[in-house]
Amino acid sequence: MFTGIIQQTGKISQISDRPEGRNLAIACPGLHAAVAIGDSIAVDGCCLTVNSKHDQGFEAYATYQTLKNTTLGSIKPGSEVNLEPALCLGDRMGGHMVTGHIDTMAPITKIENKGEAFRILISLDRKYSPLIALRGSLAVDGISLTVSEKSSSWFGVAVIPHTYHTTNLCNKTSGSRVNLEIDIIARYIANYMGHANQDQALEEKLKKYGFIK
Repeated sequence: MFTGIIQQTGKISQISDRPEGRNLAIACPGLHAAVAIGDSIAVDGCCLTVNSKHDQGFEAYATYQTLKNTTLGSIKPGSEVNLEPALCLGDRMGGHMVTGHIDTMAPITKIENKGEAFRILISLDRKYSPLIALRGSLAVDGISLTVSEKSSSWFGVAVIPHTYHTTNLCNKTSGSRVNLEIDIIARYIANYMGHANQDQALEEKLKKYGFIK
């Protein structure tokens, strides 16, 4: 489990093809001492397991499913990635509950300055629109962000300068694809509403607070 508060960015130093996946070597001098072999770590929002360490970073294996369904499948040596070690019990929950299980990839359609902040618009497959609530949370490349605007085919986030400049968002341009993880609460509500007998009062409350339409 993660919070979506990025602790450091790292750089992909090497990619090695393996049976049914790839091994990613990631340089992160300020963070490598805080992770151990076997630890979970979010890499651009994808939950991976540390399988080895070296002086300047660590290595993690990405399965073929992860490569197929996330931006890690097209990543290259030298790419900057967002990193967050797994949450420990007792840590501050600075963002929101993030699992590291990516729901979909989506392209950024616009990045513009709004004073010192940044407005970022991201295209969205319409089937995910009901799961995204205005002023709700979601993770973009592992970053916990708040939805500031939305339609059925896109949503927008307002990003403060600190987040923009200390994550790999500052390297993104229009057309860049990002990993999206829907808020876990919305995900479970959608699952419940799709498979259980719907309680009318519960359904009305979910509509009222923007979880469903």
